[in-house]
Amino acid sequence: MTLADALAMQADEAVALIDGGGKTTAMFSLAREVVDRGGRAITTTTTRIFGAQIALAPAQVSAADATRERIEAALVLYRHMLVIGPVDAGSGKAEVCSR
Repeated sequence: MTLADALAMQADEAVALIDGGGKTTAMFSLAREVVDRGGRAITTTTTRIFGAQIALAPAQVSAADATRERIEAALVLYRHMLVIGPVDAGSGKAEVCSR
């Protein structure tokens, strides 16, 4: 059983992951399942995310630059995109989205 099946996800639903560890892994797994089923996924986080995790999304856009047009264009090309906060050059981590 996939995570999408376990959640009984339908088209155009939103999912929020909270509490203990594993949220980012679950978020990317669920996005991959949605894309594999022919859907599209927009992912984001309210916590910091590591550069290696950012690379799991085929497209990324800064929250400051996340216009409807830019998001639509990324979804047409990649079907999954990640909205992130500013990336700290020293740590490689994306900060919390403030938008």
